[in-house]
Parts: sequence; structure tokens; C-alpha cells
Amino acid sequence: MEIDAREIIKRQEDRILIIDDDESIRTTLKLILEDNYFVVDTAGVGKLGIEKVEKTFYNIILLDYNLPDTTGIDLARKINVISEDSEMIMMTGEASLENTLAAIREDLFDFLRKPVDQKYLLKAIRKALEQQDLMFRNRILLEDAQLLNEKLEKLNSLKSYFISL
Repeated sequence: MEIDAREIIKRQEDRILIIDDDESIRTTLKLILEDNYFVVDTAGVGKLGIEKVEKTFYNIILLDYNLPDTTGIDLARKINVISEDSEMIMMTGEASLENTLAAIREDLFDFLRKPVDQKYLLKAIRKALEQQDLMFRNRILLEDAQLLNEKLEKLNSLKSYFISL
């Protein structure tokens, strides 16, 4: 999914998708995040999460490590193909060095242990959003610089033409 960085920056709301098979966790996190002015969607299985990511850009995706139909790591790989600009945060009740390293290899923004501390979660989300914002702004600057370089090349061509007259 191609993301227009300018449109995302203009948008007044940040979208978060929670993919977790535990309904109470989905509901609790959704309430917490909506209280903090995020637009929140949920999915109980990886397949539904993928379907939502294919239709909508989410700034942040919170993933459970263990889902009924897939692992959070496999799901992160699939999401990265569809929406490489989404920042992902993995949550697990079974944190281990192996799980943490797998999350790092998949370039996930953070790895949180359940039960998730509300303050730490919000801090991680805000940091991820800041990083994403910088990435989008850098992309815009690069696009603008490229356009200016193309215009400069045209002007130099015109200059050369007029000098040769």
C-alpha cells in the first residue's frame, strides 16, 4: 500500500490497530487509547488484522505474539509487505530472549510484556509516532529536493541554450 506522507501528516488523527485474541485485552486497550484521542480498530485473529491493514493505513499496530492462526512475528512480516510505514509494537505474556530477538529482527518498534503498563504503552506509542512523523517529513523533504533539482536542471539547460544564441 503506497502511503502519501503529506496526507498522513495533515490528518488530525492517528489510527491504531490492536491484533490480540484476548477480547478483554482488546477492549481495555481500545478504551485506554480512545481516551487518549486515538482512532482504534481491533482484530481477534491475524487474518482479520491483515484484511484491515489492506484497507486502511494504521500508524501503529499492536500485535499479540501468540495468535490462534499465526504468530505475531509471521504477522509482522506480512504486514511489513503491505504497509511498511506502519510502526508495530509486539505484546506478549511470554517474553523470552528468543522472542525479543525475533521482534528486533523484524524491525518492530517495541516489545512489551503483558500485562502492559498503560503509561509505558502510551510512551511507546508516542515515540513510535514521533519516529514515523520524522520519517514522513524526511520523505517529503527528499521529494521536494528532487523536484527542485529537476527544475534546476531545466533552468540550466535553458541558460545554456540562451548563452549559445
